Amino acid sequence: MSSNEQQYESQVAVPHEYFHNMSKMDYNNPHVAFVRELFQNSVDAGCKNFILVFDRSTNEVVAIDDGCGMTEDIIRNRLLVMGGTHKDSQDAIGAFGHAKVLIYFSWESYEIRTNNIRVIGKSNHYSISKLDPNDVIKGTVSTIKISEEVDFDKITRCKDFFEYCETNVIITRIIIDKNGDEEFVSIFRPKLVKEICIPIESDFMSIYIGSDIGEYSNQYVYIRSNGVLMFNNWSNVLKRPIVVETKGSARDLFTQNRDSFKREYASKFQELITRINNDNVSMTNAALQNFFNKNIPTVDKRKKDGERKLKIPVENGKFISWGKTKAEWKLYFKKRKIKNIKYFMEHVVNEYKTFTNTQDDIMLGFVFDPSVDGVMVGTSNLFINPISIDLHRKNKRKMIYVILDIICHELAHFETLKHEGYSYHNEGFVGRLHKIKLLFWDVDFWYKEYKKCCANS
Repeated sequence: MSSNEQQYESQVAVPHEYFHNMSKMDYNNPHVAFVRELFQNSVDAGCKNFILVFDRSTNEVVAIDDGCGMTEDIIRNRLLVMGGTHKDSQDAIGAFGHAKVLIYFSWESYEIRTNNIRVIGKSNHYSISKLDPNDVIKGTVSTIKISEEVDFDKITRCKDFFEYCETNVIITRIIIDKNGDEEFVSIFRPKLVKEICIPIESDFMSIYIGSDIGEYSNQYVYIRSNGVLMFNNWSNVLKRPIVVETKGSARDLFTQNRDSFKREYASKFQELITRINNDNVSMTNAALQNFFNKNIPTVDKRKKDGERKLKIPVENGKFISWGKTKAEWKLYFKKRKIKNIKYFMEHVVNEYKTFTNTQDDIMLGFVFDPSVDGVMVGTSNLFINPISIDLHRKNKRKMIYVILDIICHELAHFETLKHEGYSYHNEGFVGRLHKIKLLFWDVDFWYKEYKKCCANS
């Protein structure tokens, strides 16, 4: 550089529109994520109370919590540093240092008051000052100015986000209209709560049937971390919502925007979605899962514990039934044709075990539930719905066909579960079903065997 050349030092200007546009690209739904990140920050700070104010008279969103707050060092060297985070706890949900862009830098301006510190900022510019001793607070108050009316409206429509979270935090939602009138809503109990655990082996998630929250909302799988909703996945086959509670660190499981799983977990989650879509009838039937989760007694305890604890009618200690009261079941079982079906089921399964040299003790039973024709629970309990069979009682050959079809289907689940550790309608299942049907599918032969069962009953 010659002595005549002038040198200027400056920095690249970064308007808040840049951060705003980046957030739109980084998040699937930036307005929902904005509410989620505000709540996550408060939960990670250990708050017991959280207040979110949507003030339409000023186009401001105010988040108030009584958590641990932040020190000046954390604000200067972590919060207001791109990529910085002070959340080292494994239980912390937000631990990427990414949410600050969406929460603060993307909007017209922001103010943070925490403990004895006050921060006023716009985009990447900010000032820090000490609060007057009389104004010191416990926790954090974040006030964000939303300049665009359309953005404020979309954020306000996310007010129901908290009803899908299940935490110990008491949440108060306040909406202030343009005239200054206020609407208070306190959420002590969320709408979506875990009701019934679905027994699925997984090292990073637990699966539950959730409470009934309405026809459209019921058709979602909701993914949560420590009870806070991360994202959801739509499924048109669901009649009840599914809640996935993740295990372990959010940093390990989720992408930095927490809109999806990281690749190594995404494939396992997709397997779950596939199974839900394929086997939703038995997997997500709340009444069935509630029954199965009571742990059907083992063979030697079935007679004793089955009737007393589960109120399951039992015959010879090996045949169980669910879906009717004991009195109803006994009355139904008095019908000769139902006994014939029972004996025929046992005969078919015994022949299957002989043909395949299967040593497993498969317990049989009836399930009186209109949503299923049959269901295999684990590798030890096979249920069929006699009502589905009863529909064809006037055509015995058709009835035999239906019984064989249901049993073969459930036995294919049995074999798939034994070999793969899980069972849904994949290629392996289809191959095993075809193999089982080839093994002993002969309607004429089984029709004669059914007549023998009738004669001997």
